[in-house]
Amino acid sequence: MRVCTVCAHPRRAEVDAAILGRVAMRRIARDFGLSEAAVRRHRAHIGGRLAHQEEVTTARLLADLRDLQAKAQSLLERAETEGDLRGALAGVRETREVIVAAQKLVEAGDLARRIEELERIVAEREQVRA
Repeated sequence: MRVCTVCAHPRRAEVDAAILGRVAMRRIARDFGLSEAAVRRHRAHIGGRLAHQEEVTTARLLADLRDLQAKAQSLLERAETEGDLRGALAGVRETREVIVAAQKLVEAGDLARRIEELERIVAEREQVRA
């Protein structure tokens, strides 16, 4: 079985950081004297760290969306109190948009987890065949 050239690379930590930082695979390969294919294969080796980073990013975005939701709700209540029907309607629209954005974010995270699981299964099957 072949050894991953990136795992054996003396600057592996820097390569991993670049992958986690979403630097283009072609640039990583060029900067570290690796093949683009090797960098792409190596990405699976840090999948757990990548998944964790995506979870943290998703959590941060959801928190930001919660803050926006609270602000939109506050402005909506103020517009309603002042009898500003146009402002209230705008507040309802903004609240809806925040909810839709949060839903898309959650769905994207779920899709990413499903893809990662499928990639893991495919990799395991390929190892069995080898």
